[in-house]
Amino acid sequence: MHLIKTVLFGISLWTTVLTLGQDNFGAVHSNYSPTNSVHLNPSSMLDAKTWLDIHIVGFGSYVNNNFAAIENESWLNVSQQRQIDINQFLFNTNRNNYHFYNRTNVGALSAVLSQGDHAFGLSFNSFAYADIRRVDNSLAEPLAQILRNQTPTVFTGFDIEKLRANASGYAETKLSYGYTYNKMQSNMLMFGVSLKKIFPLAGGGGKISEANYTVLPADFVAINRFVGDVMYNQSPEFTLLGGMGIDLGFTFQKMQERVTTYLPNSPKNGCNPKFYKYKIGVSLLDFGTIKYNENNSEIFAVDIDSLLIGPNEDIENVLNSVTTGEEIGAISRPHKMSLPTVLSLQLDVNVWNNMFYINGTIIQGIPPFANSFGVRRANSVSVTPRFETKWFDVAIPFSLYEYKQPQMGLSMRLYLLTIGTDKLLSMFMPSNLYGADIYAQLKVPLFKNPNCKDRGFNSKKARRKRSKLCDAYW
Repeated sequence: MHLIKTVLFGISLWTTVLTLGQDNFGAVHSNYSPTNSVHLNPSSMLDAKTWLDIHIVGFGSYVNNNFAAIENESWLNVSQQRQIDINQFLFNTNRNNYHFYNRTNVGALSAVLSQGDHAFGLSFNSFAYADIRRVDNSLAEPLAQILRNQTPTVFTGFDIEKLRANASGYAETKLSYGYTYNKMQSNMLMFGVSLKKIFPLAGGGGKISEANYTVLPADFVAINRFVGDVMYNQSPEFTLLGGMGIDLGFTFQKMQERVTTYLPNSPKNGCNPKFYKYKIGVSLLDFGTIKYNENNSEIFAVDIDSLLIGPNEDIENVLNSVTTGEEIGAISRPHKMSLPTVLSLQLDVNVWNNMFYINGTIIQGIPPFANSFGVRRANSVSVTPRFETKWFDVAIPFSLYEYKQPQMGLSMRLYLLTIGTDKLLSMFMPSNLYGADIYAQLKVPLFKNPNCKDRGFNSKKARRKRSKLCDAYW
């Protein structure tokens, strides 16, 4: 049982201590940061108020769960502690369903160019996702007892159905394109697409279709019935085999004036930006698969009617002894995993003077098919008031994680640097810490097309020309 304690405490500690941005709500909506907004909706690149946005480096990480928490602490206090003791943890044993979600990403050397009716983007990113879902509440108290170094008194005769656990790490190269395909009166309709080449790094998945077991004295486990599938990489590797993914997005903008001939960031007639009253967007993100190297993947389809496992048994040897063969398993293509697909809806309203906006966004994670491995991203809904200018942004997102748990965040951009969190209060105020969040980005925005210099009615060159004409007239 010592191994179980170590693994479970490691998961709980990772869940709470390394909980660093799920959706970066404070940073993805700005009209001056298309290298951020393209990841939420690829059509948002169009009509950006930054002509060329160069993203140098950025990172974000987010972990959350509803089982283990550091009790009555703030992250400021926790950061000053040398270590975290198991006695600081609170284990919630009164829920019906338990889950764990993690998303970590690093991006470097990305760019978005927005000019006229077209926009182009190129980005390089790496991601790590993990989730554990549909954990039955009958496991909660025994797991808490094990982690507290207590002898489990109720860890007997459990049934599990449809439990899923998945983890995937991969890099991607993403090429994005957007097109404004309709401009009529004060309306603009825009479409965007991002194509992704996936480079797998590591991954694994497990699905328990049916399980009934009992923990016996001396750390023996009696399995009465177990049906499930397992896949994992033997070792991390970078492979070009990969897989493919796609993002799709549409945006409708209601503008403040006629835009029939408007060409954003173009010297023809769009050097002076025009602003929308509101815009509505919908997007499908990360639709595709990760293809892992079959020669580096261990795959087990397990069907057990009766088995006794001792405390010193090697789990891989046990799986090898009871595997039924890949072709009999419930997972049709076990060396492939679906990307963490989401469907998103966005509404952005220009409230005051083209500087103060309110955004509402829904992100609905789409689980993988029943016969496939894959991570599901956590659901969320957010309302984000923000103040934005060329040189400075500030946003305060209010969100509901999994549509239930309230969060308040803060994001600030000062020209080159953005830093933020979707969980601000837990940074400073004592609470039960089920998760935390932080993200940061460094980039170089070029707001104006160089060809726009000394052009237009209000340029210095135009004013000098009008002055000479006036002198000649008089």
